[in-house]
Amino acid sequence: MFDVDGTLVRSMQSEAVLFPRACELALGIGYVSNDWNSYRTPSDAGIVTELVERHFDRPCTADDRRRVEDSFLALMRDAIESEPHTYREVAGAAGLLTQLRSRPDTFLAIATGGWGTSARLKLSAAGLNVDGIPLASSHDAEGKETIMRLALAR
Repeated sequence: MFDVDGTLVRSMQSEAVLFPRACELALGIGYVSNDWNSYRTPSDAGIVTELVERHFDRPCTADDRRRVEDSFLALMRDAIESEPHTYREVAGAAGLLTQLRSRPDTFLAIATGGWGTSARLKLSAAGLNVDGIPLASSHDAEGKETIMRLALAR
C-alpha cells in the first residue's frame, strides 16, 4: 500500500502552498495553515470540515468540499502548466511499481488523504501509471485509517 504525497510523488512543497490557497479562495477565509498536524483529521476532507466548522460555526457540506476541490484542481493545473516539474516522481517509484505489478503474489493499493482527483492528477503529472491499482482517498472517508482499510479491501 502506497501513499501519494512524498511516497510516489514529490509534491509536498506545492501542496503546502496550493491546498491552503484553494481553501482560502473557495471558502472566502483569511489564513489557512499548512501545518497538517494542527488539524484533527489531516486529510483534504477533514481539513475542509474543520475549517468550515471553525470559521462558519456550521457543519461542512458536500458543496463546501466540492468548491475547495475544484479550486485546488485549478491551482494544480495552473502550476503544472507553468512549471511542468511541479509534481515529480519520487526516485525509483515507477520502477518499483512496475516490478511489484509483475509479481503474481503481490497486490498493490494506493491510500491517500488527498482527494482521488488530485491524487490522480499528481500521479499523471509525475508520469506514474497507476491504471488498475485500487485507490482510496479523502472522497471515501476523512480519516486516514479508514482510507487505508478501504484501499486494502479494494
